[in-house]
Amino acid sequence: MKAIKTALLLLTLHSSLCLASAGSWSQQSSGGTLTTGEELLVGRVLHAPITVPHNAPVKYITWKINLLTPAPQGLEINLCSTTWCQPLPALAGHLAPARHLSAGGVFHFIYNVRYKGQLIPAMTVVKNQLTIGYGSQS
Repeated sequence: MKAIKTALLLLTLHSSLCLASAGSWSQQSSGGTLTTGEELLVGRVLHAPITVPHNAPVKYITWKINLLTPAPQGLEINLCSTTWCQPLPALAGHLAPARHLSAGGVFHFIYNVRYKGQLIPAMTVVKNQLTIGYGSQS
């Protein structure tokens, strides 16, 4: 009987620790401006808070990007970490990464417009917003 109580206590403790290591974080930053096609605009780095376990796996990613003008034809957006880049199909969305990513890392947006020449009007990123949902390793 004592062994069963001990096992239940350990199971409860393990479950509590797993729940404690799940959550989400959000950050936003201002972007920048692209005036010429075929140039890259690398957004500011978005850092996970120090309270996020470094090895916690990303379960989902949500983003929203606000531009000053409508998106130009040929706009390509990538969300990158230090080990991975994911093309984003729209200015806002939700995805589950196909591979393991650490929620405790850094992320940034990269913009490119597939167009040769000057962009009229220039493309200005007013705001990048990113939410990372993460879960426990178990």
